[in-house]
Amino acid sequence: MPNPKSSKERSISESSNNLVISGLSLKYPHAAQALWTEVSLVLLPGELGAVSGPNSCGKTSLLNAISGVVPHYIKAELRGSIIHGNTDLIGMPLNEKYHHLGYLMADVRAQLLFPTGFDEVSFALENLGLPPDEITHRVESAAVFFGIQELLPRHPHSLSGGEQKLLLMAGLEALQPPLLLLDEPEAALSERSLELLVKWLMILQSRGQIALLATHSDILQNLCSKHLVLD
Repeated sequence: MPNPKSSKERSISESSNNLVISGLSLKYPHAAQALWTEVSLVLLPGELGAVSGPNSCGKTSLLNAISGVVPHYIKAELRGSIIHGNTDLIGMPLNEKYHHLGYLMADVRAQLLFPTGFDEVSFALENLGLPPDEITHRVESAAVFFGIQELLPRHPHSLSGGEQKLLLMAGLEALQPPLLLLDEPEAALSERSLELLVKWLMILQSRGQIALLATHSDILQNLCSKHLVLD
């Protein structure tokens, strides 16, 4: 596992407490009505939350709203508040949000931007300005945990869907943000990889990180203490 966090990262994590979503509503342009309204949820450090519901109910849209994909990239009318610690996530520039959160999208290929697996896992750490030796250690430790050491020199687009997902989860493990958003993390995973995912989520809990999962998996939902059902 990665080394304990640097003083710079500890100052970020220690100032980041609960995730509080209050009265959130979202309406896409030209839609006759809002996708959902008055969505509220509170997650404390160390809690896992599950968002469930039928297809097209807006699970991904909720994670996109928390991450800032909505409305910065996907235009929509967003009302309500999303507060992490003392920070208003809705009003925060996207390039500052990685201090607060990491996002595993359902479409993992959309997140793969670099020529090697090592570059994918290390990118956010480099943006934090961590020393090269610590970056290497964190990347290698996360790769060992997920069993993907041999994938680090390979081009991410040459990997299977499950391998790509493990690579991105390794990036989140190396970064260790206080808040993680995981959109259908179980999809495309083998039984062994799903066991690793469950183990990782339990580690996140023990470290006091918050994770919000959009998931259809009974296994993952049973790990969560908070549940939000969209319809």
